[in-house]
Order: sequence, then C-alpha cells, then structure tokens
Amino acid sequence: FALARRDGRMEPILTGAGLPFDVHQGSVVQSFKWLRARFASYQPDVIWTSLAHATLVGRYVGHRMRIPVVSWQHNVFLK
Repeated sequence: FALARRDGRMEPILTGAGLPFDVHQGSVVQSFKWLRARFASYQPDVIWTSLAHATLVGRYVGHRMRIPVVSWQHNVFLK
C-alpha cells in the first residue's frame, strides 16, 4: 500500500510478483482511515514504512492495530 504515487517504477514489479498494490493520496486523517480499513482485511504481519508521511501514518495505525512497524528514511537523490 502506498500513500503517494511517485514515479511508479515499483508498481509493475510488485504486481508482477503477485503482490497487491494500492495507492491512496489524501490528508493524514484520510490516510489513517484508509490504511486501517486495508489492514483490517489484509491483516499484515508487519508494516514497513519509508519517508516521513508514511512513517507517521504507519506507526500510528500499527500501534492502534498492534502490528509491528519497521521504518526507514531514505533519500532518492543521493548518488
């Protein structure tokens, strides 16, 4: 699940591997509600986040749903 569509390069890789891929772009509150609904049906074992917005939302939803969260920050522009 993604909270923003960036360049989209991972989507064909994920869907080609048979993994679900869904994008939601909205406010933080809308993102909380969207992820909670998706995780309620998908029931992940762990949440992996990157970048600030996803980490904020993912950690909150993970805590509320008792799902472990792994977060990392990266910078795409570093060479």
